[in-house]
Amino acid sequence: MRIGIDVDGVLADQERALLVLLNEIHKQHYTYEDIDDWGAVERLFKISKGDMLRNMEQVWACGEVGRLIDLKELASLIMKHHILGNTVYIVSKRTPRSWPYVIRWLDVEHTKVDGVVFLAGDDSKFDYPIDLMIDDNPKLAVEAATYGKELMLVDQPWNQVINNSEWVTRVGSVGEALNLLLPGVYYE
Repeated sequence: MRIGIDVDGVLADQERALLVLLNEIHKQHYTYEDIDDWGAVERLFKISKGDMLRNMEQVWACGEVGRLIDLKELASLIMKHHILGNTVYIVSKRTPRSWPYVIRWLDVEHTKVDGVVFLAGDDSKFDYPIDLMIDDNPKLAVEAATYGKELMLVDQPWNQVINNSEWVTRVGSVGEALNLLLPGVYYE
């Protein structure tokens, strides 16, 4: 099985760092829970998508991005998947300027994956040859059905409108998702 894992909102907690930066710039006090849909950052701060992406680049450049999974746990889970013959890729849609910062974060954090794929523009993560994607983007629920590929949707405040379906399984974390894919673990 070829497994794709997103970075932001799945492995990396860049949203909290982005909120700190934007609250400071715009003299606001929004919380993580206020980001209750995919376009909430732009709407709350009244900024364009381009401005939001530039601020995300700044957060990554400053190295302020936290982790959403213990790295020893992640390395152990990836190793178990490698033993089973699975491959694990980072598949992330982002601006090209942020690529070196994310690569540095992945290297510094010793994330042991089979490859890193960055997409920009309108490309779908499901265009990459993966069988399953672990992501937090609610828009991928429709794409999963279109492509006939499974999405394990990591719970975040901005994706609560998506329910489990034939192609979508909600999970609490990337660790839970990787555990559920191991033999002998079942989910509904």
